[in-house]
Amino acid sequence: MKFEGEQFLHQKDQQLHTSDPVEHEQERRKLTEEETHEKPAEKLADWMKLLERTHGHDDPRVFERIKEYYHKEHVINTEDIPEGYYENQQRLAREQGHGDVEITDKMRSQLAEVVVADQESTLDNWVNYLSSSDSDSFPMWAKYWAFNGMTKLSTYDKEKHAFGKRGEGTVAPFPDLDREALAYVVDAIEKKAKKEDIPHAVDSPEFQTLLKGYVWQYH
Repeated sequence: MKFEGEQFLHQKDQQLHTSDPVEHEQERRKLTEEETHEKPAEKLADWMKLLERTHGHDDPRVFERIKEYYHKEHVINTEDIPEGYYENQQRLAREQGHGDVEITDKMRSQLAEVVVADQESTLDNWVNYLSSSDSDSFPMWAKYWAFNGMTKLSTYDKEKHAFGKRGEGTVAPFPDLDREALAYVVDAIEKKAKKEDIPHAVDSPEFQTLLKGYVWQYH
C-alpha cells in the first residue's frame, strides 16, 4: 500500500495532517506551483520529504538552527523548573553530610543551567543520530514517530519497567539513545505499518529487556 508509513502516523494522530508545519508545507508548494494534496497521508508524505531535505542539509549553520528549534520546543525553560527540584537538591546535600545548604540565587542559576544543558545534550544525541547517514535505513516517517515518542518520556521506573510521562516541569534529561533497541523497534513498526507479521522475537524477554521499557515501542 502506498504511503503505509504516513497512514500509520495518521492513525496514531488524526490531527497531525492539519498541524501548522504540515499545512505550511502545502502553502509553500502552492506558492511554488508544485502539486498540493488534500488526503492526510499524502500531505504527511510531502512533509516527510521536507524533513528529509532540511535535516540532511550540508550547511552546519542550518543544522544548528534545527537543533535550536528542537531545544525551544522540548527543553524546559529555567523559569518552569519546579521549586521542588531545588528543595530536593537541599535534601540530597544534607544526606551527603553537607548540612543545610542555602540555595542562593547564584546556586539556583547554576543548577538550572545544568538541567537545561543535560536536556539539550541528550536531545541532541537523538537529533544528531536521526539526521546522520547512520540512520539512513530508517524511513523518515519512522524517525519522526520514534523522535516524537521519545520527547514524551521522562525517567525510567525500574519497578514499573517503563518510562514516566514528560511534562512542562520535568527536569530529567531525555532518554539515552540505544541504537540497537531503536533499530529493532523501527523494524517492528515498519512491519506493523505494512500489516506484515511481526517476528515472534519482538515479544521475547530478551527483546523487552533490550528496549528497557520503552513505552512507545510498536504500539
